[in-house]
Amino acid sequence: MNSGSGRSSSRPIRQRPGAFALGHFFGIPVYVDLSWLVIFALITMTISAQFAEDHPEWASNERWFAGLVTSAVFFLCVLLHEIGHSLVARFFGIPVNSITLFIFGGVAQIQREPEKPLHEFLIAVAGPLTSLMLSVLFFALAGAEAIESLQASAAEDAAGNLPMFNAICLWLTTINLMLAIFNLIPGFPLDGGRVLRSLIWALSGKFEMATRVAAGFGFFVAYFFIALGIYIAFFENMLVNGLWTAFIGWFLLMAARSSVVQLASRRALAGHRVLDILEPIPYRVSPAMSVQALVDGPILQHGHTLFVVEDDGVLKGIVSLSDVKTTPREEWPVTPLQRIMTPAAELVVVEPHESLQTVKETMEERGLAQMPVVEGDRVLGLVTRDGLLRVLHNEMEFGGR
Repeated sequence: MNSGSGRSSSRPIRQRPGAFALGHFFGIPVYVDLSWLVIFALITMTISAQFAEDHPEWASNERWFAGLVTSAVFFLCVLLHEIGHSLVARFFGIPVNSITLFIFGGVAQIQREPEKPLHEFLIAVAGPLTSLMLSVLFFALAGAEAIESLQASAAEDAAGNLPMFNAICLWLTTINLMLAIFNLIPGFPLDGGRVLRSLIWALSGKFEMATRVAAGFGFFVAYFFIALGIYIAFFENMLVNGLWTAFIGWFLLMAARSSVVQLASRRALAGHRVLDILEPIPYRVSPAMSVQALVDGPILQHGHTLFVVEDDGVLKGIVSLSDVKTTPREEWPVTPLQRIMTPAAELVVVEPHESLQTVKETMEERGLAQMPVVEGDRVLGLVTRDGLLRVLHNEMEFGGR
């Protein structure tokens, strides 16, 4: 799957709440959500159990080793699936913000929606095509022995005696093929749903209508998986499989709803710029000011919690209340703010004429409540999450009237 969000992929990788940074691939920051660890452990156990059933001649440590290696390579395949989306998006001039691996696979976060239906189509199919090519590659690596094993399994209802390398490649052949097929289900925001949206968009010329129709198919697919999961759990007596199927349906339902909300948000913020909600800086301080002076004045007397550090009007950094709290109290009188501030070079800043949609996506992706608005090296004010929410509320209440 892939979805729009964020800004440029050229910035340094940063830590995120609930995730850890894996590094850069093709210049794209890659994150791993902590939920991924859960599914990694479950898949490792599942594969190891399957290998134990198919290959009883393997020792216990061999089965676990094979399960661990297979799981690791599988998630590398998921990453390559998302890189497929990302490279095609960049080919069409759409910056890729990041890739995140999480419990149900991965998400390539692109800065904006494609400008043409053909671009949307090619970006969407790039992921499943990558998975299909990986399936073919692993089948070739599995070799003729894998084909003989499959024939033996079909004839004798038992797995053939495959070497570990071939068995792992055969399993990866199957799972990559399943990944390609699953993602081509025509329910938004799966890749198949995005293909469907591109076709409806091309035929109708209406992006919003195409998104709503594709999301409608996404709702249908989600409810189908939920119903199927309940049936499997309670009528086929396979509780775990049924719960997982229903959980996948629930996830798709939430994702489809989120796509509709994002569409409404994008429409509400269209045409608005940062200058429209620019807020004045409540208190500007000098980098030479001591922490004690900051506490005694702006914090205790005026109740401010965020401070822009300037030197002759030039932005030097930001000091927050949490920065003060992490400084030992006995050091307050002798500690200048420049020692505890977040330097300007590390701040996520925004220019006054940037769109509010871009700002909203950046705030969501970084977990920010406010961003300094700069022009050159001078700070003009702040844009806050509360200000964005006010615009969204007003536009949704009165914008269509």
